[in-house]
Amino acid sequence: MAATPSNIQVLPHAHDFRIDQQIINIFGNVSNERRDLILRLNPITDASHTRNRKTSPPDSECFPGTRKVVIKGITSWADTRIVLGTTTAHVYWSHGFAGSGKSAISLEIARIYASSGRLLASYFFFRNAGERSEMTRFAGTLASQLAAAVPATASFIKAAIEAEPGLLTQGVSLATQLEQLFYEPFRAAVKRGAIVKALTKGPFVVVIDGLDECEDKQGVTDFVDHMLDYFKRHPSIPLRFFIASRVEEHIRTRLQNDVVVLDNLDSHGADKDIEMYLEGSFQAAALKDRVIQEYAQAHGKWPTQSDMNELIVHIKGSFVLASTMFKFIVQPAAEEDPSTPMKRLPLTLKLNGLDPLYAQTLARSQHLSHFCHIISTIALLSEPLPIVKLASLLGIEAFEIVHVLLNLQAIIHVPGTDQEGEVTLCHTSLRDFLTTESRSGQFFVPPSFHLYLYGKWSFVDAHWRCFVQSGACDFVNEIERFKACQPLHVDRIPYCAFLCTMVFYSLLKKGLDNILYALTESASQLALAVESPDPRIRLWLEASYDGKPDGRLLTVQFTEQIYETLKHDLQRASTAIRDKFTEISGCRYVPNEEESRFRLFSDSVGSVHLSGIKIFNTIAIPPDLILRLNPIIDASHTRNLKTSPPDSECFPGTRRVVIKGITNWADTRIVLGTTTAHVYWFHGFAGSGKSAVSLEIARIYAGSGRLLASYFFFRGAGDRSGMTRFAVTLASQLVAAVPATAPFIGAAIEAEPGLLTQGVSLATQLERLIYEPFRAAVKRGVIVQTLIKGPFVVVIDGLDECEDKQGVMDFIDHMLDYFKRHSSIPLRFFIASRVEEHIRTRLQNDGVRLDNLPSHGVDKDIEMFLEGSFKAATLDNCVIQEYVRARGEWPTTSDMNELIMHINGSFVLASTVFKFIVQPATEEDPSTPMERLPLTLKINGLDPLYAQTLARSQHLPHFRHIISTIALLSEPLPVVGIASLLGIEAFEEPTKRAK
Repeated sequence: MAATPSNIQVLPHAHDFRIDQQIINIFGNVSNERRDLILRLNPITDASHTRNRKTSPPDSECFPGTRKVVIKGITSWADTRIVLGTTTAHVYWSHGFAGSGKSAISLEIARIYASSGRLLASYFFFRNAGERSEMTRFAGTLASQLAAAVPATASFIKAAIEAEPGLLTQGVSLATQLEQLFYEPFRAAVKRGAIVKALTKGPFVVVIDGLDECEDKQGVTDFVDHMLDYFKRHPSIPLRFFIASRVEEHIRTRLQNDVVVLDNLDSHGADKDIEMYLEGSFQAAALKDRVIQEYAQAHGKWPTQSDMNELIVHIKGSFVLASTMFKFIVQPAAEEDPSTPMKRLPLTLKLNGLDPLYAQTLARSQHLSHFCHIISTIALLSEPLPIVKLASLLGIEAFEIVHVLLNLQAIIHVPGTDQEGEVTLCHTSLRDFLTTESRSGQFFVPPSFHLYLYGKWSFVDAHWRCFVQSGACDFVNEIERFKACQPLHVDRIPYCAFLCTMVFYSLLKKGLDNILYALTESASQLALAVESPDPRIRLWLEASYDGKPDGRLLTVQFTEQIYETLKHDLQRASTAIRDKFTEISGCRYVPNEEESRFRLFSDSVGSVHLSGIKIFNTIAIPPDLILRLNPIIDASHTRNLKTSPPDSECFPGTRRVVIKGITNWADTRIVLGTTTAHVYWFHGFAGSGKSAVSLEIARIYAGSGRLLASYFFFRGAGDRSGMTRFAVTLASQLVAAVPATAPFIGAAIEAEPGLLTQGVSLATQLERLIYEPFRAAVKRGVIVQTLIKGPFVVVIDGLDECEDKQGVMDFIDHMLDYFKRHSSIPLRFFIASRVEEHIRTRLQNDGVRLDNLPSHGVDKDIEMFLEGSFKAATLDNCVIQEYVRARGEWPTTSDMNELIMHINGSFVLASTVFKFIVQPATEEDPSTPMERLPLTLKINGLDPLYAQTLARSQHLPHFRHIISTIALLSEPLPVVGIASLLGIEAFEEPTKRAK
């Protein structure tokens, strides 16, 4: 047969044409186009079910013949076609404890639908696996698999990328990426009819495993929220999402709803499957192990049926425990552990769970050189490394790492060569074990080891973030110990630059206890770094930095000595930067002439990027101003609610109508010629939720930068229940919110030295320390940008809790008078209290917006609170779980309706009733939550409930003295303080106090 000429063309430029009954599609160079698209999507190649599980865990699959019932239930759901007029559950959530076999089931489901041509994509998250443990490339990875599974979607994906060039960057939300790269291209292909043949078998399936392993919790919630919203908007789309994870709150609260099929994997009996796995595994091991073979010939079958039964009972349904125990039993003998499998089997039966098994295995290499560093590095690395790179990182030989790991292959995957992949943990539970001191003891890997990795591994910021966010170590001691270590490698930037970056990062951490240390240390190291002759400092100064402050305002009190130290170091840094790096910084010193008598905190170092450190040229607070004002630090909305009550906040989704009314008032701008209500009085009975609403309002306006101050009175809380330090506390918060007010407040104090004493009236203090400084800042125009959003807000909660009634009246009278004199000032006061006569007679007038909280129907909000709280309690309470399995829903709808009627609009009663019902059983009160619920319906109001709760400890020694002391103390004390006061032991006090 003659060869076809190489240059022949068949119907050039023709496409989508018909000849008789034949349809011929000419696509051109499709493979090149698709290759280009995949390159642009930049997927994670080891995230799908086809990855090499040895190098990219989890390495788990269903043993042949096991998990059939579970898998049948999932496939029955996935194969169900959409019927118009019915509700379809597009999402299936399989959840269970660590080691219950979720990843193995996910793999099996992915394989089933891949073989039938209906798997759209699969993604297996794994903690500490680099970008596979994040959401950064999640959408791009799913989209690339979609293009491979349904080629007809490629053109739609490409069009979306070209229409929005930044679509694949982090500047675009995950929801937008998923919608435009995944959901919409698939829907377009369905509408085009390109996948009709595959759809005759059933909907397409996406498998997402280990969602709890994703370290980006916000990304997880965004993904789930958008997914559920998309299915709500497109209920007929032939698509199913199978999701497997542990139960974590940010996942549970979103997936536990009526449009998701919930499957608790723990509820499926696994003993038969585990028996099948163990029998098959031991049989396979016997074929390779001469010791087992010889033992079986001499003594008969091994393990015996009795051994197997004991193993199955001991394993308690945990597949990871079954797998780890099996590997532990049959692992080769070593010099450190020469025991046989037959001797190890009874030993494993004495180990309770995975923890002792992990400890027993780790102990085999504990005596070897570098053991601690090797294990700690593997546990904490932000992404896994092969053996050679681990050795390079630790500065040791590769054979030394292999020597340590060979004895640990039952719990750590050790690749044969570097080409075969990285060293990884066999299961996430091992990392949990190693990083929890109470579980791992001598094998504990402390958070401070992140410092070592941060310094060693080219300053990978993830390790520093992990360290400062851990809160589990002594920050100052760890830094000082680290400073005492030998300098870093010669190919790294100077040690002082490293320390400056490292310590400055800690300033971005919420709730840092050692902020003064961090400030002084970072300033000191900054000065040393920029004065250094090392040429690499220039690169360090120009380097980008991904640390982002969260916009919080912090008031920091420090002594004159600390101020002078900071000033000295920052001036040194300023001089060095100006002299050596002017083209980088453009730095200059510009004193503020009008306020020159105030020493500026940073001496206006300028605006300089120092490896991400930005020092702003702003009006700074005199170092002694806050000390002179002497504010109450636990009076604002940012206080610790547990130690400084009231401890109440709005349950998510509740009080929306109430809050909307308040924000509408607060956001209203002043219109000339109209009367403006500068004050909003929010009143209601005790327990109606006033403090929770106040907290929410404070948080809203703090978030938008318009909260001037907040003050939460509380009876019996020392100075916080009086008016003595009310004005100065508001003034200190004013300074933090609007630093431009600092010189005016300082000037007022200088002009009247006794202004901060009780010899000056409250009205005078308020006028000169708050109202007038704020008005001056407004007139100066320094807060114009913020005022564009609306007026500033002050939140005062619990005014009725103030024990100084005359002070309350003086405050209200002066406030109303001031607003009458200055009606255009952009300031609002939100006040919440009970109705008491000395408050009502002043606030009940035309210049105040009145809002009676009981007039707002709250039954729906209380129902939402109770339903959410009981659901959460069920997850933690095995008694309730067993009851629900046996009897069905609890509380029933009837129970809920009775509770809501009984609560009669009182949030504090709702909260107290709930806590009373679900509190743990004790020897004195062994009743269950189900027995307590009907009891609460017979209790009329809070008083009997308080009495019922107190009675639980009434018989114990010192009860009356302890309760009386707590009730009447002028300010609260810690446990040790109460014990010392009463002359009893501290251990007695917590057990007596009613919970």
